[in-house]
Amino acid sequence: KLLTVANHFWSLLANPSKRGKFNSSLVAKIYKEELHSSSPEFVLSDESNYGKRPPNRRLQLLDVTCYLENYLWPNFSSNSGVEHIMSMVLLANEKFSSDGTGFWRCIGMHSESFDQSKFASFF
Repeated sequence: KLLTVANHFWSLLANPSKRGKFNSSLVAKIYKEELHSSSPEFVLSDESNYGKRPPNRRLQLLDVTCYLENYLWPNFSSNSGVEHIMSMVLLANEKFSSDGTGFWRCIGMHSESFDQSKFASFF
């Protein structure tokens, strides 16, 4: 189901001229159903697990399908909702944890849509 949505709205497999239009309700739904319930949590009861998070296949699927770079970041503004912002935070964290530079490449990839005010609004 999530892959079908990705293929229609943002993945590299989606034809750019036939992609679905941005929908903030879809972002909120994905956040609530796919990301919020599986947000990284610290397991304090076992010292060997401190600071680790369980594998999150949904977050990884969203990362691999370019949700952040093709849907969230291009449609981000200072008026974006909490779900949009938190989705970006979780996916930015995923990119940083995987190779340390993925987030910077992600937002630099769309240089025509990149502007200082947008960047400042996020941070």
